Amino acid sequence: MKQRTLLHVACRSDEATIPTALLQNDGWKVYTAFDTEHAIALLHSQALDVGLVEIPSRSQDFGRYWAQMYEARPHMRWIALVPIRCMEDRNLRETISTFFYDYHTVPLDSDRVFATLGHAHGMAAIDKATSRCNEGDSTSQRLFGKSAAIAVVHDAIDKFAGVDAPVLITGETGTGKELVASQIYQRSRRAKGPFVPINCGAMPATLIQSELFGFERGAFTGATARKRGRIEEATGGTLFLDEIGDLSYDLQSNLLRVLQEGYIEPLGNGRRINVDLRIIAATHRDLPQAIEEGRFREDLYYRLNVLYLELPPLRERREDIEPLAAYFFARFLNESHRSIAGFSSEALRVMKHHHDWRGNVRELLNRVRRAVIMCDTRHIKPSDLGLEKRKDTTSVQTLNEARLQAEKTLISRTLRHTSYNVAKAARQRPSKGDGFVVVPCPSRGAAEVREDP
Repeated sequence: MKQRTLLHVACRSDEATIPTALLQNDGWKVYTAFDTEHAIALLHSQALDVGLVEIPSRSQDFGRYWAQMYEARPHMRWIALVPIRCMEDRNLRETISTFFYDYHTVPLDSDRVFATLGHAHGMAAIDKATSRCNEGDSTSQRLFGKSAAIAVVHDAIDKFAGVDAPVLITGETGTGKELVASQIYQRSRRAKGPFVPINCGAMPATLIQSELFGFERGAFTGATARKRGRIEEATGGTLFLDEIGDLSYDLQSNLLRVLQEGYIEPLGNGRRINVDLRIIAATHRDLPQAIEEGRFREDLYYRLNVLYLELPPLRERREDIEPLAAYFFARFLNESHRSIAGFSSEALRVMKHHHDWRGNVRELLNRVRRAVIMCDTRHIKPSDLGLEKRKDTTSVQTLNEARLQAEKTLISRTLRHTSYNVAKAARQRPSKGDGFVVVPCPSRGAAEVREDP
């Protein structure tokens, strides 16, 4: 039987929590770490399949070291060993549900643990066989969420990774377009080649051409040596063009030629260089509208838009907010010198129901990081997040509010109908059932609404 590898992250060296001898007899090689630094070193140096993590009895301290270990090997199968009393901690339960393959309460049932370890190892082996993740890449990230909307995204990533066609990713700022592009690349046949990102909106127009296409020595004043462009650097791999909607119209023509002909011409002597790469583009702009306004080439749009994916904004997948916040909390907890247990129920309610998240996941990350630093109590409050308590948007309008809205609507409609002639508007009789009439209001130089007697 091929030896299986297991990382055991223990709380204390003086207490045997797992049956190490039995595991070794069953074909497992067990590596034990008693602190975060040793665990991370093992994660980087050993080909580990499964991790067993002991949750300390002070479970609120767990996040201080867990985020670092998880980021070192996010695609491992992690199993939590939890003191039964710690299961009352809501934040811990959410963390286990989001990040762990399974959990066991202690004291352990050895037979059940062995069965779980076997299943976890089998799932890890399937992942490796199908090349669905870069197991050894410590910089890999995960697109979090359990919502139906994010499940569609995961399904698209799997399908797009299996082919070599151009991809266009759209979505609001902060929805994770570069992360999705990276995951498509990591699971594709080009994963052994480079992944070269460039932000077309952040690069000055005077530099973007040389950055993309490169230049020869002497091409212009200051060009003392040949420079390879990003497109040439991406040969054999994937070029990610972020904010493609901000690329100048002239450069769009050059990029179209790369897609059509498969070569570039660096600035200087017009020498052609063949390139073999996949292009993934992303934008938060409405490209069809940009085409109508003459700001984006229609032929380039259809060249890029072979495979299309629109990322949902965070406000449309609110069930993902809490697990995302829990992950960011664990990730940034070590930046605080205080003992913070997690989010208050009011903070969770405001995050999930009373904020629109215009900055999406990036905004959530920044607000949680701010809260971890600013919080001076045991639980994070809405004010720590910079989110004061909001009025419930689902509340029923009062009679006065409804009346004022009806008045504004009727005035606007009548004034438009009379080409904003106030005197003529004042003479208009309401349609049957309107219940209001427009009358002159000389003191205000306008008109007002009164109930129709």
